[in-house]
Amino acid sequence: MNVLKAMQDTTRLAFEKSMKGKGSLSYEHIAGMQITMQETEMPYGKMCRWLGWAQCAVVASGVATLDDMKVINTLNKA
Repeated sequence: MNVLKAMQDTTRLAFEKSMKGKGSLSYEHIAGMQITMQETEMPYGKMCRWLGWAQCAVVASGVATLDDMKVINTLNKA
């Protein structure tokens, strides 16, 4: 899976849907996570966990569904 591209797609969806939230459940937090993933060398497993957290936050905010996240992940399979 292209985890970084899936993270970019997740962040873009959150922005387009005007994700609201506070702290680690905010758009700003997941956008910051995306930047860190782009700029920092990290193991694949850690990137997957970060993507999972970001997708969980987007779903928890109510702007997307689990099925929306599954579509993003399917489109980014390697």
